[in-house]
Amino acid sequence: MLMRNAETVKIRFQRSGSYPGCRNSFSTGPQVKNKLEQCSVTASSELVVEEQNRPISCDSSDAADHDQEICAVRDVGKAINTFYAHKLFKFDVGMDEFHDFLSALCRYKNVKDAEHLLFCNENVFPYDIKSFNIILNGWSSIIGNPREAKRVWREMSERGIAHDVISYSSIISCYSKFNNLHEVLKLLNQMKEPGIFPDRKVYNAVIHALAKGKRLKKDACNMLRGMEEKGIAPSAVTYNSLIKPLCRARQLDEAQEVFHEK
Repeated sequence: MLMRNAETVKIRFQRSGSYPGCRNSFSTGPQVKNKLEQCSVTASSELVVEEQNRPISCDSSDAADHDQEICAVRDVGKAINTFYAHKLFKFDVGMDEFHDFLSALCRYKNVKDAEHLLFCNENVFPYDIKSFNIILNGWSSIIGNPREAKRVWREMSERGIAHDVISYSSIISCYSKFNNLHEVLKLLNQMKEPGIFPDRKVYNAVIHALAKGKRLKKDACNMLRGMEEKGIAPSAVTYNSLIKPLCRARQLDEAQEVFHEK
């Protein structure tokens, strides 16, 4: 595998404005500025890239792994710096690596940084459904913020990104977790209009929301049977989604009945 040493490179960016736009001015010399412009790179925050004579792999998968390792220790600044350094040194960083990096940032709750990175690099990494689903899932499942999830949901619509079953499963799960049965059922009906069929995660979220509602145990059980009729086998998560709310509500007889029906 080809390797090369990078001399210490320090690139300081002025803090970018809020997207859209993300216009940045560079405080380094013309050479560095030209290199970045040739790479079509836009910084999303005040960054300092430092590569101190360490071997850098020319393999893009190794580069992505390195970025995720940095994310794992929650050094967000260094992770983003490294990502931009790969572009600066003209390493092959494609959509797969970009998705992996967004996922790594979100996994460690740096969803805001991941979202800013997405919006500031449209010219390099065009918007697609997977990128937005990563951000949507970050706000929905990892952070658990219905307001931010709904904002991203609307952003997708405004930018012409059609929601798919993964989009629906993320936001429905979020609303289910926060006991918003109205939004859960509304989205369940809405997803059927363009012919999107619920998957196991959607069913689990809907069943959980119904089971937490008063006098809705029968509806939750009917949803479970409907799920089976559609050929989707319930999992342990499915049954827990139904049994746990019943136990919390001290409806132990009903919970035991569901348990024995498994």
